[in-house]
Amino acid sequence: AALAGINIAGTDTLTVSDTGANIQALTTGDIDDLDAATGAVVFDASDNAYTLTAAQASAVDGISLATGDTVTVGDADIGAISSGDITTLAAQAASVVFNDSNDAYTLTAAQAAEVGDISLIAGDTVTVSDGDIGTLTSTQIANLASKAATVVFDDTGGNAYTFTAAQAAAVGDISLITGDTVTIADTGANLAASLTAAVLATLVGTDAAAVIKSSDNTLCLTVAQVAAITGNLTLTGADIVSILDTGANMAAMSAGTISGL
Repeated sequence: AALAGINIAGTDTLTVSDTGANIQALTTGDIDDLDAATGAVVFDASDNAYTLTAAQASAVDGISLATGDTVTVGDADIGAISSGDITTLAAQAASVVFNDSNDAYTLTAAQAAEVGDISLIAGDTVTVSDGDIGTLTSTQIANLASKAATVVFDDTGGNAYTFTAAQAAAVGDISLITGDTVTIADTGANLAASLTAAVLATLVGTDAAAVIKSSDNTLCLTVAQVAAITGNLTLTGADIVSILDTGANMAAMSAGTISGL
C-alpha cells in the first residue's frame, strides 16, 4: 500500500475521490493503512456506487463513506462482520447495503441488533441464530421486520426464549421457526394493550409455539383477541382470563371460540 507508514496531519482530511471501481480495488491492507493515518479519511465515489467484500467493509473502521454513495457489501462472508463493525457501517453517511452472494447468511443477536439503517435486500434470507434472541429490543425487532430480506429467528440456546408484549408485537413478518417455543411474558395490562387481534393473528401465522403468560396471573381480552388465540398460540393455565367487550360482540362469539376457552 502506497500510504503504509505515511501520516496525515490530525487536522487534515484526505478524500479518496475516484470511480467506484477504483475504490473497491483497494485491498484490505490498503484500507487498513488509510484507517491508521492520523487525519480524517473519506471515500467518495465519483459515480456514487461501489462494492466491498466483508473483509474490506470490516477494515473501514474510522474511514468515512460519503453521503450520496451506495456501498454494497457483496460476498459470502457478511456473517463474519463483527457487531462493532456493523455498528460502524450503520452509522455511515453513505447508504450501506448487505447483499450476500449466496443469498443467505446468519447473524448473532448482537450483530442483528446493530443493523440499524443498513439495507438487507430482497432475495436474501437472514437468520438470527443464537441463544440471545430474547435480548433484542422491540425497536431492534421492528427494524429487522421492516427489512426487504426474509428474516428468521432460530434459537440455539435450548429452542426457547422469552419476549415482552412489546417485543412480540414488533415481530411482524419475521419468521419464528418450528421447534422453538416463544413465551410472551408481561403484565396482564401490557399483554392486553400490545397483543391486538392483528398481532395475535401474525403470531399464529408463524411456525414457533407461542405461550402467553401474565406475570400477575390475570388477563382481560376482547372477543377479537380471544378468537385470534388458536393453533400454535396458547394461554397459560395458571392465568385467569376475563373477556371485556360489548354485549353484541360477546353474543356473536362462535362456538369454536367459546369451546377454546
